[in-house]
Amino acid sequence: MTVNPHMRDGQTPRICSVPECSRPFRARGFCDTHLKRVYAHGSPFGKAPRKISARIEYMLEHMWEDCPKWPFSRIKGGYGNIYYEGSSKVVHRVVCEIAHGPAPSPAHQAAHNCGKGSFGCFGANCVEWKTRVGNAADKFDHGTARAGTCIPSAVLTEDSVQEIRRIGRSISQTQLAARYGVSRTTINSVLTGKTWRSVQ
Repeated sequence: MTVNPHMRDGQTPRICSVPECSRPFRARGFCDTHLKRVYAHGSPFGKAPRKISARIEYMLEHMWEDCPKWPFSRIKGGYGNIYYEGSSKVVHRVVCEIAHGPAPSPAHQAAHNCGKGSFGCFGANCVEWKTRVGNAADKFDHGTARAGTCIPSAVLTEDSVQEIRRIGRSISQTQLAARYGVSRTTINSVLTGKTWRSVQ
């Protein structure tokens, strides 16, 4: 047994009072390690476990229901928001991680197969990991994708998009961008069909 440096000659060796701890007694019945925990946290066993928040409890209790709607705070777009593991996160992504494991890659998104993500759905059976392209395709299938003039920041209109595509081969993209007040990248996306796909 390790000799306690604080024990006087002739005293019976004393050890820490914490079960299964054989370190020498220091003060108040504890060894140095457990005594420091008592001073820091009020307990020789360290920090008490954090109490789970009411919102996390709600999420865990209702996530397996059919298309449950988040009744608490939401971010722009209607998605539920929660403080989880030290940071603010969207609820359906947290649920997707719990139900289906970590995302296959940082680029994967928690996609709704029910089309009701903007209504606050956080159902485990309603979400799955998909690439950005796959998620975008789902939004078009569900009719929830915002496109064209439905986007508040849109500068172009359906008429101008049709005109750009009509004259796109006879004038440079830089000239088109200057004419319509958008970037060359925007013009390129219109001509290649990356955007405004609903306009023929």
